[in-house]
Amino acid sequence: MKIEKQYLDNHQVKVVAEFDADMLENFKRQAARRIAREQKIPGFRPGKAPYEIIRRNFGDEVIEQQAIELMLDDVYPKVLDEAEIKPSGPGALDKVSSKNPPIFEFTVPLMPEIKLGDYKSIRVDYNLEPIQDKDVDEVLKNIRSGYATAVPVERPAKESDLVAIKIKGTLVNPAEGEDADIVKEMSRQVTLEETPEERGWPYAEFWKELVGMSKDETKTITHQYGEDAVLSRFANKEIEFHVIVENVKEMNYPEMDDAFAASVGDYKTMQELRDAIFENLGHARKDEYTQDYVTKVVDQLVEMSEIKYAANTLEEEVERVLSTLEQDLGNQNLDMQTYLKYRGLEREKFIEDEIKPVAVKRLERSLVLDEAARTEGIEIQEKELEEGVTNTMAQLFNTPGFKKPTSNQDMRKLTSMVSYDTASRILNQKIQDRLALIAKGEYTEAPAEHAEPESAAEVPAPKVKKARKTTKKETVKSEEPAEPETQEPADPNA
Repeated sequence: MKIEKQYLDNHQVKVVAEFDADMLENFKRQAARRIAREQKIPGFRPGKAPYEIIRRNFGDEVIEQQAIELMLDDVYPKVLDEAEIKPSGPGALDKVSSKNPPIFEFTVPLMPEIKLGDYKSIRVDYNLEPIQDKDVDEVLKNIRSGYATAVPVERPAKESDLVAIKIKGTLVNPAEGEDADIVKEMSRQVTLEETPEERGWPYAEFWKELVGMSKDETKTITHQYGEDAVLSRFANKEIEFHVIVENVKEMNYPEMDDAFAASVGDYKTMQELRDAIFENLGHARKDEYTQDYVTKVVDQLVEMSEIKYAANTLEEEVERVLSTLEQDLGNQNLDMQTYLKYRGLEREKFIEDEIKPVAVKRLERSLVLDEAARTEGIEIQEKELEEGVTNTMAQLFNTPGFKKPTSNQDMRKLTSMVSYDTASRILNQKIQDRLALIAKGEYTEAPAEHAEPESAAEVPAPKVKKARKTTKKETVKSEEPAEPETQEPADPNA
């Protein structure tokens, strides 16, 4: 076998492999025998028809095509081994440039290559803001609202009231072919008070337009959205909202006293409730801030690193992002088609503009984290892996609707999958913690002389899917991937 390699700019390699002159002929004989076994040939038992009879009945082209498939199954792994290529996925048979001798031309995607930047020089300020009384007050306000009662009133609405409305949104000067009904008629309840901008619907100050309105009163409200509209489909649009007030209710709130604290939970005093909220807020804020902090650190590492990967690697990540989004939509009783229609997007453009950028970020972060973990010698100890697997399995078995494996084989498969995922999660968390310490300037290298750690769990780091044997039927050239994510939640008006 003679092999020539040519490395391409897209992190793939062109391989030209020349085989012995009689190899294809031998596989043609194998192909003929397979045809004889699988097809009825008059006058012959299955598998017993002579080669020349098969040629006359099916033709040289059919035999040759199947021979190439059989040959590829056999030689492709040998080509990769001989060429010392580690593929990241199935290769593509570009063409058979000669049949005597057989010469096959492949394009093979390569495993990602990462050359880390000087990550130990990364420094990012860690400025976690402490919880303040006003933060606790906001939580108490929300809790109190949940215990409030709404009483219908026959008067104009005022601040803090709960107003039920019917609302419809219509585009002002819609583009040709554009559906003017951007918000289908729906019913909503609006509390007349300030809310965080990102929670204001259909925009932050809308509630003020309802102050002074009475039952059965109608109103048309026009609003010009900017580029930063919470819902992207509203961006740069002028919309008329047609509103009918269905009823007005006054909210009666409980007193914020010890009795209220006791009704909320196992608290004897309001101070106990406040202390509990303070502690929970502190943990939540620290977790959120730390995650954002680590993301900033990892993004700096991505920026200073050289990262190469083939298109198929990105395509796989795109599919994972899409799959996650579809699951999220399903949890909201939506499907992808409905979601795209609601947002007025074509699938291809949505993938290119929103999914692919997210996939790129996720992939590159994952690759540099894996490489950093290897560079830092991060290991998983057997005890922590066992504990992680045990906890995950317990959670699965206690999940409503989860179907427990009914066979030992299925249980082994589940355990193996959980072990792999758990190892990936632990490894990822460890390297993130290490990078955070480095970025804070708090990490100290362990001394050279130190006690031997307990044995590390032998769990392989996550790998990109191995290349399968390539056949003519199976090989498909890598297509330009799809693209990343939209952070925008599905809107209930879809």
